[in-house]
This record gives sequence, C-alpha cells and structure tokens, in this order.
Amino acid sequence: MIKKNNSIISGTGRQKHLFAFLLILLISIIEINFADAQSKGRDIIREKPSVMDKALPNYDNELREMGTRLNDSSISDAEKEFLQDQRKSIQEDLYSWYEDNVDPLKEEEAIEYQDLLADAWENGAGDDKEAIEKRKLEFPITSIGYDYINNSLEVTIDPMFFSEENIKKYIEKIREIIGDEIDLTISPKGYAVPDTCTSRLGDCEPLEGGVKYTVGVQGCTIGVKATFNNEVGFVTAGHCFDNKIGKDVKQPYSYNTIVGTTVKETFFNNSNCDCGFIKTTRTMSDEVFGITPKITGKGIIKWGTIVEKSGAITGISCSSISKISITIMHLDGTHIRRYVESAYLSVLGDSGSPVMATGLTGKTLLMGIHSAYDIGNGRRYFSPHFKVESNFPGLQWGF
Repeated sequence: MIKKNNSIISGTGRQKHLFAFLLILLISIIEINFADAQSKGRDIIREKPSVMDKALPNYDNELREMGTRLNDSSISDAEKEFLQDQRKSIQEDLYSWYEDNVDPLKEEEAIEYQDLLADAWENGAGDDKEAIEKRKLEFPITSIGYDYINNSLEVTIDPMFFSEENIKKYIEKIREIIGDEIDLTISPKGYAVPDTCTSRLGDCEPLEGGVKYTVGVQGCTIGVKATFNNEVGFVTAGHCFDNKIGKDVKQPYSYNTIVGTTVKETFFNNSNCDCGFIKTTRTMSDEVFGITPKITGKGIIKWGTIVEKSGAITGISCSSISKISITIMHLDGTHIRRYVESAYLSVLGDSGSPVMATGLTGKTLLMGIHSAYDIGNGRRYFSPHFKVESNFPGLQWGF
C-alpha cells in the first residue's frame, strides 16, 4: 500500500485511477478523430453525371414538347392556356424540389471552389495548343459544377480516362487543390462543343434575334439587340468570330449582303463568358423570332427555372436550369467559367441564340446567350446576361 496525504491508496485503487485516466484519454482521442473525420468531405464516385440521376425531377421531354406546341400558330387559345398552366405547375414543382433538397450555402461554397480548381487546371496554359493537349491527357477534367443530389462539388472526367486507377489519382490531385473540407463528386462526361455550322436559312430585314448570320464560314444565330460603345448591334456567342475582329458579317450566308462587323469577343481560355458583339449596318429589331411577348427585362438565374432558346437551326426549345454555375472544358481545350446548364435542344448553328424565361408572370425575360452542347449527355450551356454586361462595360440591352 502507498500512503499519501494521510490517506491510503491500495494497489488495486491505484490501478482503478489509472484505468479511469486512460479511459478518459482514449475517449478524448476518439472524439478528436471523430470530429476530424466529420470535417473531412466525402468522395463520391458516380457512373453517370448527377444531372442524370433519377432522383432529380426531370421534365425535359415535356418542356421541349410544350415549347414546340406553344409556338405553333395553329393551336387554339384554349390549348395554349392549358399548356401555359401546365408549364407553370412544372415550374412550381421544380422550385419546391430545390427548396426541399438543396443547401444554398453549400452551393455557393462550391462555386468558390469551382474557380479555385479552374485556376489550377488552367495553370498558365493559355491558348498554347501543345500545353492544352498535354493537360487534357494528364488531368482530363471536362467540367466543374454542383451535384444537387449530394450537395457537393462535382468534377467530371473524360470517359476515356474514367478508370478506378485514374479516379483515385484524380481525387488525390483535386484534394491537393481544394482541401478536404468540401464533399466531392467524380463522374464521367465528355467535352463541350460550340454550336457553329455552315447551314442555310432565310434572309431577314430588319435583323432580329433567333436568325442565322455568318462570319467567314462560321454560321451562328443572332442573339439580342444591344448598344455598345455607342454602336447599335447585337450580342451573340464569341466563338462564332473565330478570333476575327473587324471581320464582315453576312446574313444569312457567306455570299450574301454584309450586314455588320465583329467588334469584340471574349471566347478565350479562362474567360467567364462566351460573348461577342456585332455592330450592324442593317436595321436591328428588338424582336426574337418565334417569341411572344417580346423581351422586356432580365431574369434571375435560379435552379429549376424553365428557359427556352430561339435558335436559327432548331428553333424554339425548352427545358429547365440544371446548374446555375459550371466551368466547362471545350473540345479544343478552351475552358469557360460561369456557364449555366440546361437541356433544351440545340445543334450546330444555334450558337448565339437568346435564352429566355417567361416565368410565372407571362413576361419574357432574358437569361443569357447560348454557347455549346455536351457530347453524349444532352446538356446545353449558356452565358448569363450579367456576365455579358461585366465583359462589355456600358453595354445597354435593346429592350
């Protein structure tokens, strides 16, 4: 026995005190490790992009069909009213799903990480084609967005490189850049391709949104009337210029009358807008082909909002917003930030199309300018109106 402070502690008692001390220490260590584990984000591997998850409300086919029917002049007023009521009901359902399932704070946080990862991915490559091709082999990211099912940052990888061995390597590389705090989803998806072409459509005077124009051999779609640097013209997709400023713009074909000149475009690596401005020599209308009523304002970019685009090739097509911000890697290696994602129909030649929303009020509001489509997954991308404005200081829309 040991005597201490006029008390006697037996060997057994001392063992009990020691055991209790060790137990408390062990619990503390477990709690620390548990807290540390809780602070680490999950690594989620999906076989398909999150937008294809069956848990998401999907009205793509219905909205496309409604868009076609609503723009058919032969339908009755009663059928038109019925379709508009149906579309409003779908809109309300989508907004309700978002409110019940999505954490807006995590969504906002993911947008910040989106830029951080895009900076590291670009890594000074600029427009160097050799550096871009090397990067596509070593780190084949095709998009950076948000997984609305798991409330996590979503990074998609070129399907050619989507193997178990490579996924582990890519996750480690991504975690080195963004850290361990945010949840991360990895899924396969192809590169985006700009919607340009050499197809033919009719002449148009005055010019209006939704009809074909040509720069060189690039056939695209007129977007929305605007004034920039005191010149009247229209906003369209920047990649349609093919890096040619001061170039003649003809409508509809390359052998037709000159109707304007390319002024400025922002389709380059690390840009946040695939935008371009063309000043016109022909009268420019504030109308958009096939769209009534006319655009009267700008809409809010919100998940689930039903949008429609008016393209020179595919005409009117509708769907809903499936990501409010996504960084996209184009097939040529150019990556553009802050696209908005949807699933309306588009093909080559629809680039530059105005993307609009009628909302629940019946007003037509500008959402952005269509740019590209995704190989294999049916996703479409447009630059939001506020990114057009920030890249073209002083620009005034013509509505």
